[in-house]
Amino acid sequence: MRSSVLGLLLLLGLAACSGDSTPPPEPVTVGGEREREGDVQTEVQVEVARETPGIARALGPTSTFADLIAAIRRLDDRGEGASEERCVLRGGARMGDGIRLEAELAVPVRPVPDAAPALVPRLRSRGPVSALAVWGQRGSGSLVLAVLTSTTPIRGREAALFVSEDGARVRFVDSEVATALAGPHTPEALSAWLGSEDGDAGIGRVLMTADAGVSLAALRRYLAAIPPRLEVALAVPLADDVRLPPAPAPPSDTLGLCANEPAWEPSQGEVDVPSLRAAIGERRDDLAGCLAQAAPERAHGGRIGLRFRVEESGAVEQACAVSDGIGDPRVRACVLDVFRRVRVTPPSGGSALVEVPIALVPNADDRTCALCD
Repeated sequence: MRSSVLGLLLLLGLAACSGDSTPPPEPVTVGGEREREGDVQTEVQVEVARETPGIARALGPTSTFADLIAAIRRLDDRGEGASEERCVLRGGARMGDGIRLEAELAVPVRPVPDAAPALVPRLRSRGPVSALAVWGQRGSGSLVLAVLTSTTPIRGREAALFVSEDGARVRFVDSEVATALAGPHTPEALSAWLGSEDGDAGIGRVLMTADAGVSLAALRRYLAAIPPRLEVALAVPLADDVRLPPAPAPPSDTLGLCANEPAWEPSQGEVDVPSLRAAIGERRDDLAGCLAQAAPERAHGGRIGLRFRVEESGAVEQACAVSDGIGDPRVRACVLDVFRRVRVTPPSGGSALVEVPIALVPNADDRTCALCD
């Protein structure tokens, strides 16, 4: 069998972006006032800019968690969720300082839910909670947290912090929390636990949410207690009456492996390699989403060898995995689905078989830490 072989390494961390290129806003007339010069009246029109791009990220020193969630909703509605920062909040270290939301948004549900007035009544047990993000759903708890800021493929367990006026309560996405750890905790107690051996036991990400009325100054003290090595994401609980459909059963461990596929017809044509490389590059974000679905023990990534047929139209009609160094069937099924949607320059001489080894490698530098300063 004659086939084209293309090597491709995909670093799936988000690269730093260039500065905001949003054009300046158009002015809008908001009113006029009349000036009297003797018996003559003249009308003066006052023009102001609609709203400076990015100003919705700025929050005053007395802002609350409800104000933060409202800012996230406005940014998402306006399509201004992108950010090149790798931290959640900036500022607020001194009394009276404003605070700025810096995290990149990745909203899984619209409209963005309101912040909950009181979280404690909803923490009825020490059992697990669920997390709903753009990459899918984890956990089986009835309390569902919508993850609102971007995350990398998880390397470890997910802990959730519920901040109220009397302290922070700890829950996990994958298991029940011990009574001694459930809380409420002060920022100092939380910092001591997260800095201990027990606190480092497999936690890779902290989901942070709070009562609507909790001040951002108070929330910042809890964020400061989280070590920079841990990824942090903002979240908001869905309403009690919201029920998500059950997560689909995991695919078979052997699904999509070429060893289980029927024999393929031999290749006739030759694919244009630059065109193919460009077409796969356009699917980079989709492939990053595949790795984000990996089980925590598989989120380190790895290499998958793919074989697929490019038809005379440029469409990919068949795809399977020759090898899988990640070993997660969800990731493999997702990657194959992405490749089946690739469209390239039609090959010359007929359909072409292609083998592509790709490496899905998360970039540790792209984790979002709690505070920028």
